[in-house]
Amino acid sequence: DDTGMGSMFNNIEDQSEEQSRFAAQLSGGWNKSVMDSEDELSPLPKIMERLAILEEEKNAADARLEEEFRLRGELEEKYYREKRSILEEAASDTQMNAYVGMENDSSSSD
Repeated sequence: DDTGMGSMFNNIEDQSEEQSRFAAQLSGGWNKSVMDSEDELSPLPKIMERLAILEEEKNAADARLEEEFRLRGELEEKYYREKRSILEEAASDTQMNAYVGMENDSSSSD
C-alpha cells in the first residue's frame, strides 16, 4: 500500500526535522542566531512580556486560592469543634438522664 509507506516516510521526515531543530537549539550558536535576528523577531519581546504578566497574574491567583484554602480549613476546623462540643454535651446529658433514670428505678423498687 503506497499511502501507508508514504505517510510513514513523511512521519520519519517530520521527526528528523524536529530532531535537527531541537539539536540546533541545544547548540551554542542558537542563542546568538536568535539575537542576530532580533529585528525579525521584534514581536518576541512583547509576547514574552505578555507571558510574564500572565504568569504573575496566575501566581497572584494561586496565592489567593491558597489563602482561601487556608481560611476554609480554619473555618472547617472551627465548625467541627463546635459540632463536636454539641454532640459531646448531648451525649453527656443522655448519659446523665439514663443514670438518673436508673437511680429512680432502683429507689422506687426498694
